[in-house]
Amino acid sequence: MAVVMAVGSTPGGGTQATAAAPSLTVAFDGDTGLPHLTHSSNAPAYTGEVVVTGGPISNVRLEFTGEGVIADPAVIEIAGPTSSFTFSTKAYSTGGFHNVVVHVSSDNTVPDSQVGPLLYAAGGDAIPATGDLTGVAYGYTDLARFEGGDGRTSSDHLLTFVDADTALFGAPDGGAPRCSRPDEDLADGCVRYRYDESTGLVVVGAFPGKVVGKKLWISRGNPADDDDSYSSERFLTDHVAYPEAGKRFSGRWSGGEVKQFDWQPHYQLTLQRQGAFALRIFPGRGKPMSVSGTYRITAPGRLVLVRRSGRRTVHLLGVSTRPNGTPQPKKGVWVTFRTPDSSGTGHHDEDVHLTWRPSA
Repeated sequence: MAVVMAVGSTPGGGTQATAAAPSLTVAFDGDTGLPHLTHSSNAPAYTGEVVVTGGPISNVRLEFTGEGVIADPAVIEIAGPTSSFTFSTKAYSTGGFHNVVVHVSSDNTVPDSQVGPLLYAAGGDAIPATGDLTGVAYGYTDLARFEGGDGRTSSDHLLTFVDADTALFGAPDGGAPRCSRPDEDLADGCVRYRYDESTGLVVVGAFPGKVVGKKLWISRGNPADDDDSYSSERFLTDHVAYPEAGKRFSGRWSGGEVKQFDWQPHYQLTLQRQGAFALRIFPGRGKPMSVSGTYRITAPGRLVLVRRSGRRTVHLLGVSTRPNGTPQPKKGVWVTFRTPDSSGTGHHDEDVHLTWRPSA
């Protein structure tokens, strides 16, 4: 005769439920597929959360690893008991693209691992150059806020992919950007780029990025290994095109530096369909100046202003577009102006984003 015993049975004939063991999952904050420029003297901090289900856990150990990754702290230990908690570590890449990986374990849970942020530093293996971004251009504005005060300043930028392996940060006067003698490590000017179409990853000069649809993520900063570092990470979404010769526009735009110092200029440009222009310059120091005359676009992105006095000046003109390339001048234009530098002894070329203003 067989005797059958019920697991967890009680003298009263009921059953006792077995409590589920705690479990944990770990995740980093943000999109871990977007690359971040790093170097050892100013390693960015990356945060995340360990989520505990089913009760506290004890003797927790987080270990941050990854090929080519240096993390500080590399290990976090919590005796516990503890429930869900956040964590933070600083990490940088030793060269090329590398992911942070975190391993989490405790006395009473199954260990978990998670691939974290994608880091980049100069050096290492180059990504495959399988893609071509020729003709793609973006305009964007950086804002910097001064510590200890309420003021801020802005600087406008253009990034143009000139051909299959060169790009240009900035805007020369003579028309649509061209590149000569590109440099792998420059922060501005003519640089080499590599674009891996299969992953979307791109390295533009010294900076890593990623193409996501019609947007470009770019992680800029000081590529040098020193303490004078800054960062500017963003998606570039404002597409720019350089209009062909003979094009004309109608509208009024204004823009320039956000006022912080009294020498920073401001501009107001009016173009008319029949070929007339009017330009007002507010130099910050001195009285505003107004000039007018006729304009022509003589080559892609090459804007020629001829004043009534006969003086001729050449500027770059970029026009905001939809991602498919359709011009959207009401979204803004990008124009170079040759302006006095801060010392008053010379000039510098400045690419300025002018936003649309309703016609007077």
